[in-house]
Amino acid sequence: MMGQPGFAQERMKKRYAKMVEHPEYTTLWEGWGIGAEGFGGGTINHAWSGGPLTIMSQYFAGIAPTAPGFSTYSVYPQMGALKKITAKVVTAKGDIALKLSNAKEMFELDLTSPSGTQATVGIPVLTGETIMDVKVNGKALWSAGKVSGTIPGVRFIEATSRYVVFAVEPGTWSFSVRETN
Repeated sequence: MMGQPGFAQERMKKRYAKMVEHPEYTTLWEGWGIGAEGFGGGTINHAWSGGPLTIMSQYFAGIAPTAPGFSTYSVYPQMGALKKITAKVVTAKGDIALKLSNAKEMFELDLTSPSGTQATVGIPVLTGETIMDVKVNGKALWSAGKVSGTIPGVRFIEATSRYVVFAVEPGTWSFSVRETN
């Protein structure tokens, strides 16, 4: 929420390191410690410790409902140090499938959006400026800081300091982004 995904990732790694690296247990614990390091109770398999899974889906991948049942939802990725993310959110309308890839001067977002939904997709600004080329399903849509084409089912909403934002209808969408000089 603070726009600091790298910091959040490092904090999460540090906080959960004992659980993830434990040589015997393969689950997340109820407390931060086990045995003598614990609080005197608890289990070694407890759902509350799964909170980072929600954080990774909603903030790192960026998939969040904006209306009940995901009839409308947003995708605002904050990948931080991560280079690839694959996520699936099961909804009453069908599965939302997302693949993200972030490399130097290149970003790719593949989204499958089920029938009966409307998605708002934020394409991260790569260099702090909206001067980049965005293609959707191989066709140019955004270039040099402005809309450069039209694609049925995709509509430009706004450009901010962090995202170039589009509304997309149900379907399969492949966004590719390159920095421009």
